[in-house]
Amino acid sequence: METGNSVDWKTITSLLTQGNTPQIKSILSAYKELYGHEFSMFLKSNKCGKFGTEMRSVIRGIQFPGKFFAKQLRGALQSSGDGREILTRVVITRLEIDVREMSNVFAAKTGWSLGNFVRREFNSAGGGDKGYDFAGEFLLGLLRHC
Repeated sequence: METGNSVDWKTITSLLTQGNTPQIKSILSAYKELYGHEFSMFLKSNKCGKFGTEMRSVIRGIQFPGKFFAKQLRGALQSSGDGREILTRVVITRLEIDVREMSNVFAAKTGWSLGNFVRREFNSAGGGDKGYDFAGEFLLGLLRHC
């Protein structure tokens, strides 16, 4: 991939879309052994445009899911918008996979526990709405069991 004048995006896309997560991690690990750096750095250094930026995001999500999702949560924490949807989606989809690692990374970067973030998003934004209160308590209950 790093020799020649052009990058074969079709082959790269094919490799990354036709394998499962362990296979993709193996490909990325082999790339690093062969070239001495992460594939995402290749994408960054070759200024691959929007495709490269989006591909780097996907690759980081595969390689370091805890860090990736913690970063998504930090973005929701720092935005003035509604972080409930992102928070709910991340907690529920990552619950039995790596929510503990993600929670640790999130706490290290922000000083917030994931539980405190849930409380802030659901209690402050609910305005007394029982639906928000219930959803927040549900997420807190899920977090307590992991």
